[in-house]
Amino acid sequence: MAYECIAACRIGSSILSVDLARPLGQLIGVTGFDVNLQIEEALAAALRKGLKQLLGDHLEILADAEHSIPPDPRKNRAVR
Repeated sequence: MAYECIAACRIGSSILSVDLARPLGQLIGVTGFDVNLQIEEALAAALRKGLKQLLGDHLEILADAEHSIPPDPRKNRAVR
């Protein structure tokens, strides 16, 4: 997995936000991804746990969306 492409990952019950450290493939100019979620906190906790398992030794890039600085809206982000 290309962990070096991910600068930060935030998860909460209303958003999954990924900041890119560098361009990803042909997505030139895209600085990150924001996925709007509508899930209960228990499911967000399960997703957070799964991300921790996936990231393994790279947990420093994972943050709680409710307690972190949101991404800069002026930057070019893909939103779903």
